[in-house]
Amino acid sequence: PACYELGREIPQIFDGVPSFMGLPVIREKHEIRDYDVVIMGSPWEGVVTWGSFSGCELATKSIRSVSIRYGGFLPEMGFDLFDYLKVGDYGDAPTNPGHIEKTLANIQEKASDIYDEGAIPIMLGGDHSTSIPVVRALAAKTDGNVGIVHLDAHMDNMDRYGDEMYARCSPLHRIYEIENVDPNNIIHMGIRGPRNNPKQVAAAKEHGATILTSFEIKLKGIESAVNKALEVAKAGTEAVYVTVCSDIFGRSLQ
Repeated sequence: PACYELGREIPQIFDGVPSFMGLPVIREKHEIRDYDVVIMGSPWEGVVTWGSFSGCELATKSIRSVSIRYGGFLPEMGFDLFDYLKVGDYGDAPTNPGHIEKTLANIQEKASDIYDEGAIPIMLGGDHSTSIPVVRALAAKTDGNVGIVHLDAHMDNMDRYGDEMYARCSPLHRIYEIENVDPNNIIHMGIRGPRNNPKQVAAAKEHGATILTSFEIKLKGIESAVNKALEVAKAGTEAVYVTVCSDIFGRSLQ
């Protein structure tokens, strides 16, 4: 990380945008095999479901820009993450404004590069629809089922928003439809607040997904919630994908 060596030159993804935490930039697919974990960005904003603009497509730049202040050492845990994992930044997937299918295909291809070379991707969105192609890529590379841990305040499982099937409120419904993703291995965690539709809760239950609200997590504790997530997502699966929507964080952090 850049903060370990103050004053050193920071690698850039493109002009004016640093790599995540100042980590090495991966330019070619074959370089991925030298890394355990690979960062990739998906700077996409599709249909806006409230208002007219939210800035999701700016997030990959913003996250990288603030990340250079941080390292991997956690004094409360007594270890440095980078003593155990080699991490690099593979840049952003190309996006095609106005062409969601092409954009999702580009994201899936970039995620597939990472899976092909045996590394674990961490994808920075983008609105929540960008999770769909990364799960599709993982499912295509997995011999067996894939479990999903979904951390969010909202269900994000509407079938469609108007005529749009790839809106930010629909990714979990598209993920329900992936052949080797059994909804019984999906857990929606942290659900809370009045911007949830009862039909979405009913749809999750009809598909067989598990819901763990923020209130239940508070009552039962984090350890219980984590154990429940692992129980659901790992039951008979060969891989687990974790998707984190920023809504999961407390209002003080948003």
